[in-house]
Amino acid sequence: MPFSLLNYSLGLTKLFPWRFLPATELGALPATFVYVYIGTLRGNFAQIGPDLKQHRLIERAFQGIDLLLVIGVAVYVTRLFHRALKKRLSS
Repeated sequence: MPFSLLNYSLGLTKLFPWRFLPATELGALPATFVYVYIGTLRGNFAQIGPDLKQHRLIERAFQGIDLLLVIGVAVYVTRLFHRALKKRLSS
């Protein structure tokens, strides 16, 4: 959901800003980590340029594994927070 639409929707509720702001920042961390990592990889590949073919296969494999791990952790943490939020809202 777009942040602006979410902000306007939550403005109609009784949710207090001192609860909303930390929860929003914490919830945005996994995606932020993934975006920063992908940007770093892209920057590294841009510096390699034509020498990409000369790069060792093992280095590219580790970068791919790292990317999958970062995405996996982001998905796991997001699901963990989602379950905790559901549990908290249902009680």
